[in-house]
Amino acid sequence: MKFKINKKYQLMIMGLLVVGGLIFFLRYPKLYVNEIIYENNYFVTDAKLQEVFEGFKNRNIFRVYLSFNFWQNHRFLAKHPKLSSIKLAIKWPQTLIVQVQEKKPYFLFLGRNHNYFLAKDGTILSRKDSLIKEADSLNKLVIIRGIKDSYFSGAALEKNFFKKIVNISENLQFYFEDIDLQIEFISDDEIVLLKNDILPIKIGKMKDIEKKFKNLKYFLKYYEKDISFLEYIDLRVINKVVVKKYE
Repeated sequence: MKFKINKKYQLMIMGLLVVGGLIFFLRYPKLYVNEIIYENNYFVTDAKLQEVFEGFKNRNIFRVYLSFNFWQNHRFLAKHPKLSSIKLAIKWPQTLIVQVQEKKPYFLFLGRNHNYFLAKDGTILSRKDSLIKEADSLNKLVIIRGIKDSYFSGAALEKNFFKKIVNISENLQFYFEDIDLQIEFISDDEIVLLKNDILPIKIGKMKDIEKKFKNLKYFLKYYEKDISFLEYIDLRVINKVVVKKYE
């Protein structure tokens, strides 16, 4: 005679086993975090990350993994604007890996006291001269001079001024994608471009900047072979390109 267990009791037993296994899994000391590794962080230091993640030690690794990746990471990113993403990975049984993806440098501001690396959205990534490892090449950055250090006091460049920077850089990319041009601010609303670090191109006020860049593009295309005889190019008069030759 075969002994049959009622389906209701089968489900109860299975449920108890699952709950018991889960409790054991969450309380088993061999699955508690005892080591944390940080990957791919450069502008955000280990010390800054440790302020948050060292508190996860001696907690269940699976619970930490789920809690952070599904609920806490968005709040963490909001407090750390240098990062574009962050997530946790597990190296069983007790190592937690913090996988960081930082925003890439797009602008390099050469200031009087510091060099500033900024992301494309204006986030200040670094205020130190030496942190250029993540910039594959300085030639790929938009290089800007003459900005007051006071504009870099927050987590991002001052908002209204950054709009001017975006306007200039977008026009530069559109008209001069393959030409080495740097931007120098004479005042908050007056700029000079530097071609190959030596030839000044006087743009003047920001008004009609697109028209000025268009005229400059046609001029440089016409003299693309050799402009070493020029001392400067002046675009401050609308619809005219004024040049001064070396005497």
